[in-house]
Amino acid sequence: MIAVLRGTFVDIVAGEAVIDVNGVGYAVRVPATYMADRGSIVKLYVDTVVREDAITLFGFNTPSEKMVFRKLYSVSGVGPKTALGIISFFSVDDLVRTISSKMLGYFLKFQV
Repeated sequence: MIAVLRGTFVDIVAGEAVIDVNGVGYAVRVPATYMADRGSIVKLYVDTVVREDAITLFGFNTPSEKMVFRKLYSVSGVGPKTALGIISFFSVDDLVRTISSKMLGYFLKFQV
């Protein structure tokens, strides 16, 4: 499993950041708010989601974002794409408070 990627930011294509790591370009789904300058060195904390038909990398700026992502998509009815959409619109602090207070239904009505 890939846990962290460190490499050169190439571009964002269809919601996926392309990160060049020693000549290999990894496509990593990132929150809509993710920004980096082309050619800059970036570090993403990665959650590798393996499904029957695909292996998808989801990348985050901080370990906290990755942890909240995992908590969100572990909820019944919330997949990784929905969890990523929620993280794109709400701060990690807000999400942690919401998850802690068991008010997750509030965020689910904003599904993307």
